[in-house]
Amino acid sequence: MNDAPVTGKTIIDTITKGLSWLDRQVEMIVGPAQPVTVPAPADLTDVQLHQAIHDVGATLLNRHGPLLQDSFARHGRPHFTVGLQRADDPELRELLAR
Repeated sequence: MNDAPVTGKTIIDTITKGLSWLDRQVEMIVGPAQPVTVPAPADLTDVQLHQAIHDVGATLLNRHGPLLQDSFARHGRPHFTVGLQRADDPELRELLAR
């Protein structure tokens, strides 16, 4: 029932459990969100289509966030094998100036 990730840090886990509990309480009072009917993509305006694509991307990022966070927690390292150059790096400025 409790699907909150466990970090091993007491304060973070306690706050996460508290927010999860609060979310369930609000849902019991307000009720679940009503499904929104979305027209077919061919019937959307350009702005609506842009927003729909943005919503899909945001949903994917939100759903994959816990997986990525768990990956970082398990491996204990960033997934960049080479350090990223800083914007004030003289070599990078020279490269961008070309």
